[in-house]
Amino acid sequence: MKKIIYLLALTALILIIIPYSLTDINAESDSYHASHLSAHEFSSKTLVGQASWSKEQNVELTDEQIDQVLDQFMDHLLQKTDEEFRVLNYQSLEDYKSSFKGLATSNVVDQYVDEIYFEKGQALYFKPTDTPPWFESDQPFDKEKLDERTYRISQSNENELHGNYHILIDLKLNENNEPYIINVQYQ
Repeated sequence: MKKIIYLLALTALILIIIPYSLTDINAESDSYHASHLSAHEFSSKTLVGQASWSKEQNVELTDEQIDQVLDQFMDHLLQKTDEEFRVLNYQSLEDYKSSFKGLATSNVVDQYVDEIYFEKGQALYFKPTDTPPWFESDQPFDKEKLDERTYRISQSNENELHGNYHILIDLKLNENNEPYIINVQYQ
């Protein structure tokens, strides 16, 4: 009889205590794994965040980028027309203005497009007028960093058409570190 009680107690021990202990071990193991994973994820995120921060800290607007975005803007501003000054590639101011996306803010686009284009019927027309004074890539200019992603370009120019003028152009770097025009002023 003692053997049967001993065997039952041993069986109970094996069936109840050992699985219970294993559950605790698995729980501790999962807890360790979760805390280890969280620490790993934290350190990965921290490293990624530091890399992004460092990358942004080292971003500088180059002279080539300045020339490129300002030339692209002016090239796009001066559209091809027919002999009646009708714009060949766009039929409305809205379509034309939206095509400047990535080059300049809507305020800058409005500042220039509204001065030299108009809609008539179902067509867009160029006002036969002088082009606005603009940045001259072959002339010296100053570059001032206003904040981590914003720069001010200033240049003094003189030409027969506009005389002496000083232009200030603010450029901002987008998330791909490509500049676009956010403001233009003349002094």
